Amino acid sequence: MDRSAGCRISGSTTAPDLNSAAGPVFSRPGSRFLRRAFARRRFRRVSWYDTLLFVHVVAAFLAVSGVVLFGVFYAVTTPESGSPVLRLSPLAFALWNAGGLGTIVFGIWLAIYVRGYEVWDGWIVAAILLWVAASAAGARVGVGYRKLARGEGIRATPALHAVLVVSVALLLADMIYKPGA
Repeated sequence: MDRSAGCRISGSTTAPDLNSAAGPVFSRPGSRFLRRAFARRRFRRVSWYDTLLFVHVVAAFLAVSGVVLFGVFYAVTTPESGSPVLRLSPLAFALWNAGGLGTIVFGIWLAIYVRGYEVWDGWIVAAILLWVAASAAGARVGVGYRKLARGEGIRATPALHAVLVVSVALLLADMIYKPGA
């Protein structure tokens, strides 16, 4: 039986001989480790939970990226005049919207999917309420900067920025520590 090619012979698959098939890489010091690592290569299927959690966390990163850009806009503008940086306001608004929508949709989906969590658990209800507060503040801040970029309005107040930053920070703390879970 020819094992060097790793080919299919009479209905069975054979493992390749890694010393001859791969060449000189496996003749160096430490090659025994590499041979074992490649011979036992196994891949685990990704579960729905892993996928939902991944998309939920990516959405949270998008939302936080939008908040960071809103903070940069606040730092580089005056109340009445804009800045060339405001050309990024559509990007910040899109990051905030996509992140906010993805966070709530996949967060509720996770709460329904995972045994042991219910949508009416205290920390999930708190997260939903914080999300509503952050969404209201983020929408007003985003629209304000889009208008300021067009030269039509004034930037959002420091209090509105504070509500946005504090509600997002509390939301992240709630998601990480899950108080009462």
